[in-house]
Amino acid sequence: MKYRSCLVASVFAVLGAIGANAATITYEFTGGSLTPTLSGVPAGVTASNFGVGALGLFDNGGGPDSLRFFATDVGGASGTALSNNQYVQFSVTIAAGTVVNFTSLSLDYTSTVPLANLSNTRVFSSIDAFNQIAEDTVGTLGKAANGVAGPINNSMSLSAPEGNAGRGTNVTNGEFTALTNTTVTFYMPWIDNETGNTYTDVDNIRLTFDIVPEPSSLLLGAIGVLPFLRRARKVP
Repeated sequence: MKYRSCLVASVFAVLGAIGANAATITYEFTGGSLTPTLSGVPAGVTASNFGVGALGLFDNGGGPDSLRFFATDVGGASGTALSNNQYVQFSVTIAAGTVVNFTSLSLDYTSTVPLANLSNTRVFSSIDAFNQIAEDTVGTLGKAANGVAGPINNSMSLSAPEGNAGRGTNVTNGEFTALTNTTVTFYMPWIDNETGNTYTDVDNIRLTFDIVPEPSSLLLGAIGVLPFLRRARKVP
């Protein structure tokens, strides 16, 4: 009986693993590169190079592996940054036949901005049309006023968005779920409300997501373990 219980538990663990395929798209800026690093990403998902737009940024951080946002490069508020095209962006395309659930977006940063000031990005996406400051924000990443200067990893959930408009989050649950046959673009207008020659170095911008297996894959997995279940029933 003990053997059978352990075997059944192992079988269901295998089935669970079949449906738990995590992947990441990371912009590491190694050696000045704006191309993404892909981990566990299936053929049906592609990511663009990181776009720096009108900012003209290209690996101008303190080292060869980060982007540096100076106060003079960016806006003092999100609306200013957007109207002046002072934002960076990247896109992810999911082909028909591939289904994914976005789970999180994160970045690493180090800032010289004074404690009481801020240097961050309110992240927007094409999911909500990217057209209204008050309504279409996914969330905020970076240094808040009286926040930590870093180095620090900052993350936001895409599977369960905060939904707090007062904190710049108005995307609802489910909007980044079951994505297929579409392209999603993330826009990141960076701001720095310090007037001095301050900056923030940003690195490892990372999107994580789960790959939803095809029903046929789960069915084949279940069929494959049926003999083990039959054998387990025969064990006293």
